[in-house]
Amino acid sequence: MSPNFQKGRNGQKVLGFVIHTSEGNFSGGVEWCMNPASKVSYHYLIAPSGANYQLVETDDTAWHAGERINSKEYTNILGSNPNYTTIGISFAGYASAGPNREQMCECSKLLKKLAEMYKIKLDKNTVVPHNAIRADKICPGLKVSIDTLIYLGSLS
Repeated sequence: MSPNFQKGRNGQKVLGFVIHTSEGNFSGGVEWCMNPASKVSYHYLIAPSGANYQLVETDDTAWHAGERINSKEYTNILGSNPNYTTIGISFAGYASAGPNREQMCECSKLLKKLAEMYKIKLDKNTVVPHNAIRADKICPGLKVSIDTLIYLGSLS
């Protein structure tokens, strides 16, 4: 488990999901999240094989989203600190390449499972790219289709 988290969610509920790309290979992503100096973590990191690795418990606050910068949308799930109200899921890899099929399928399955657990409807208001919160980021990149993740995650 990553040391970069806060126990609990400061009294907040999970209301949505933030999608990321790690900007590094899988082992580099794990190392970064395990390094206390990085002050970064995700709840889940999805390897190119499609395996997902949980780095922070979902009932705890991972440090994945950062403060809101130029994000007027998504106020329904973000509150004052998006980390308290969202689960961070990252693809291991680079925004310029985008996730592969295995990663997209695993992310969709994970979204479906977590949405059922937290009673969240998957839509564009609850599954958001990191750059929608932080306008200064490219993460997760143009090759991540939030619509596809939502569609696949909503299939029975």
